[in-house]
Amino acid sequence: MKILILPVLYRMQTGFEAMKNQTLRSGYSGVLAHIIRMGQEAGEIRRDIPAEELSEYLGWLSVLVMIFRLSDPERSSVDKLVDREVDLFLNGAREKNQS
Repeated sequence: MKILILPVLYRMQTGFEAMKNQTLRSGYSGVLAHIIRMGQEAGEIRRDIPAEELSEYLGWLSVLVMIFRLSDPERSSVDKLVDREVDLFLNGAREKNQS
């Protein structure tokens, strides 16, 4: 199990440095930013926060999903964790019946 957590720990350690040094980036955040920008242009995602910043938030949420899954594989399926991640990102933590 420890061997599976090493890539996540590496990502967390290098993630902070990559935020300052663009040459260390994997490209994942750029792909997310592009998708988010398309959502912004379609009026589906808020525009008051830049797509690049939103992609960083979503990227770090993805790291948390990996940590949850690796630390307790029985906790929930990957599909459920990713669904929750996307729902939380798009809709926030507010009760669904509130506006």
